[in-house]
Amino acid sequence: MGGAGRGDDALPGHPYWPRELSLPGYRENRLPLASILGFLFGVSAALVAGVWLLSGRAGLGCPLRRLAVCWFAVCGFIHGVVEGWFSLWFREIPGDQAFLSQLCEHPWGW
Repeated sequence: MGGAGRGDDALPGHPYWPRELSLPGYRENRLPLASILGFLFGVSAALVAGVWLLSGRAGLGCPLRRLAVCWFAVCGFIHGVVEGWFSLWFREIPGDQAFLSQLCEHPWGW
């Protein structure tokens, strides 16, 4: 859907909506989605494994309680690191190629 007076070939250089949105300096991600998600899930799995082991040493014997601690650790990681990065660098993210910027920038509506 092009705007008034524009053809369909006049789409902006980004995949976001609204299509008329201006994102000066936007650059596509260098990394493919599989690499971004693979790394994110790998770090999350390592965090869960570490918290699981530490919670066992701390005497939280109930698996359900240990699982809850792991859940809160992953949520804390996502909110603190990923969303923290976005809140600090949201103006630079469209053109930045740092891993966390690429994670925040990815259009998740593939």
